[in-house]
Amino acid sequence: APPFAGAPAGTATCFCLGLDQMAALSRHFPRSLAGLRCRPWRGRRQDAWQPRSAPAVCGAVAFAATCYMATLAEPALRCWLWLSGGGLPTYRPAYAGAASVMRGAATWPSIGDALRGWSGTDAVSVTVPETTKQAYEGLLVSLKAAVDKKIGRFDVELPPGLRFGFEEGSMDALRPVPEEVLTPERLAWADREAAAVFMLFFGEPANLCVFFRNKAQLQAAKRGWGNWGDSHLFAFPGKGVAQAFDSPQPATGGMSAPAAKFLDMLAAKDCQTVIAVGPRAKQLRIIDEVNENLSSYARVILVNARIRGAGKRDEVRDRLATAFDPIFHMRFAGKGQQGMLYRALQDADGAAVTPWVVAKRPMPDMPPKEVSRSVDEPSPDQVAAALR
Repeated sequence: APPFAGAPAGTATCFCLGLDQMAALSRHFPRSLAGLRCRPWRGRRQDAWQPRSAPAVCGAVAFAATCYMATLAEPALRCWLWLSGGGLPTYRPAYAGAASVMRGAATWPSIGDALRGWSGTDAVSVTVPETTKQAYEGLLVSLKAAVDKKIGRFDVELPPGLRFGFEEGSMDALRPVPEEVLTPERLAWADREAAAVFMLFFGEPANLCVFFRNKAQLQAAKRGWGNWGDSHLFAFPGKGVAQAFDSPQPATGGMSAPAAKFLDMLAAKDCQTVIAVGPRAKQLRIIDEVNENLSSYARVILVNARIRGAGKRDEVRDRLATAFDPIFHMRFAGKGQQGMLYRALQDADGAAVTPWVVAKRPMPDMPPKEVSRSVDEPSPDQVAAALR
């Protein structure tokens, strides 16, 4: 696209206003500096004009200059961008992963966009949480931004075993949980408390459905929460149904029995917001199957699905990682788990680019300091290299 493509129609208006004001200025001076007689914008020559007050003249000059400069500012910026190869970040409609960043389909940013992203991700202010309370507050901000931006598919990942204190009243320290303490019960407890954040945020409406990995975790959530308003709590289709993965039913268009059962459960309660708590391989496969069959206005949220990073990789996880926007991601990394990979969606009126930030604690008891950032999610090797 040429550098002047997309210039606003207001540019022409500003130019006309500038000309009109310059014409009006001619009435304030008997003669120009060059000794030539001034003429009005329209009409005949007049020799009897008298200068007006100095403030009026200065004000008119300033307004005319501003209008004229407005005609040059944006085209000049666009020309500079074109000559420099378009170095400013551009908007993307939703997270698309590193493989589909829409290179070659960039749009020229407006002046406001350029000023917000003048130096790429470096212009975005990111505060890496130092405490669990700060992480909780950051999660709420990102969740509000995702709802305001109408993101229909997103996932949230918190460090394994991290609890917000809803059931016992005290938050865990923002530190890696030792392996000997990281039992399946502790993991399920942390996942349950992460899901409680979404329940409280949405206000426990009737069209919100929360799915746990199995019936044991479902019962633990009911005991721990006690009350979940008008929302609905379920367990994913169990082992008996999961055995039918490899025998699609013709009545469901080739969809597996677990996926068909899951859709029936959603339809029965008219679920508009679906929260999958700690899903693993079988539950992720169900979500992957039904994702395209859900209506466009249905919101699906993955909580601690672990679909990114150096864990287990397969086609299902890769597809979900591409389809779901990581609005809030916090993962310990590096030697001794002293590093952190962090991403938090900014406020809806904030920056267009949400960077991935790698931070490191200089000492175990010191706050994390940023060591690198990138637009796309860094690979495990890139994270390790940044933390050396």
